[in-house]
Amino acid sequence: MPEQVPPVVSPLPPAPGHRMAPAGLWDAVLSARADLARERQLPHRHLELSARVALVEALELYVESLAERGHPVPYALRDDLRLQRLTCAPTRREVR
Repeated sequence: MPEQVPPVVSPLPPAPGHRMAPAGLWDAVLSARADLARERQLPHRHLELSARVALVEALELYVESLAERGHPVPYALRDDLRLQRLTCAPTRREVR
């Protein structure tokens, strides 16, 4: 029986003129991290890249919301975003 995997859903950006609160965006980051962790534990990682992209998008939205409000972005969060962006970069095998 094939293994059923829940789809990875990318967090939706807030509609123009409507900003999500940082707490809601942080929940999206935590959810995206959990999705990526689940995907990495599977023997066939079909959705790992999309889970990683969803995490990067969630982190970017959260960091953007902090910056818009004039809050500092913690160094650990900034470093995590940088590392996640690097891991989402296409490899030579994917570019072909």
